Amino acid sequence: MRTPPIRETARRLRVPALALATVLVTACNPKDTGDVAGGTGTGSSGAFDKAAVVSYAHLLMTVNTASSTLGWKANGTQKGSGTVYLGTLLSDTVRFSASTPLVTFEATNGGSTRFLSEARLLSDGQRYRAFAYGIIGSTDPNFVPSLLFAPLDSVTPLTNTAHARFAHFMPGTGPVDVYTGAPGAEVRVVTALPYGGLSDYLDITAPSASVASTNIIVTPTGVARGAGTNIMSIVGLTTVTNPNAYTLALIYPQSNFTSPGSRTLAIYQER
Repeated sequence: MRTPPIRETARRLRVPALALATVLVTACNPKDTGDVAGGTGTGSSGAFDKAAVVSYAHLLMTVNTASSTLGWKANGTQKGSGTVYLGTLLSDTVRFSASTPLVTFEATNGGSTRFLSEARLLSDGQRYRAFAYGIIGSTDPNFVPSLLFAPLDSVTPLTNTAHARFAHFMPGTGPVDVYTGAPGAEVRVVTALPYGGLSDYLDITAPSASVASTNIIVTPTGVARGAGTNIMSIVGLTTVTNPNAYTLALIYPQSNFTSPGSRTLAIYQER
């Protein structure tokens, strides 16, 4: 398997001093769009007549040290290694048979240590993104490493909007509400998103001829927006554009959970 190149840029946005945020932009790879044909070939389990495409994101944190780079496996087959914290492995083709669509995915240290192992049912021709999140070495059952696995969007957003869903990967932060919109016109689009949760796709305001940028504000659930209460406040965002689709992930920029630093919005462009 050839690993496509990944282009990532970072920009610091204007935010309140108590909620400094950085946006990480993961560029869309052309292979992340459209449909994928069924697989071909044979294996010990029979004909691999089906295929799906999976892109993996490394969001696993640690208790007090820098997180390990990750390797990925699907049904025991090595798919890649050396993915750094906040990094991605794009467009991996996973082949399976119609009779055995349950595929086991693993995140490892590239060697014998396995951080998580979870099985997912795949659909032929579907594209997915897999987020490995949680805290390596945590004894808290709420924070053990897990895999959020979700199909990618296929709906074209309305004019002057982008299609986006929100994911909550900030351990130690309770359920959140998310507001977004043109500056001064933000509306709540997500309510009570829990840690490890993923919202539905939404049409959110995108920069256009009449709107220069959009804001994203995150608060504890039920708490009014304000400079002293916002968990995250990102203003002047111009990188979420029409007619594209994104997963907007709420994360910490450091993998060390005891020193999380500022909070971050990671932008995964999917189409």
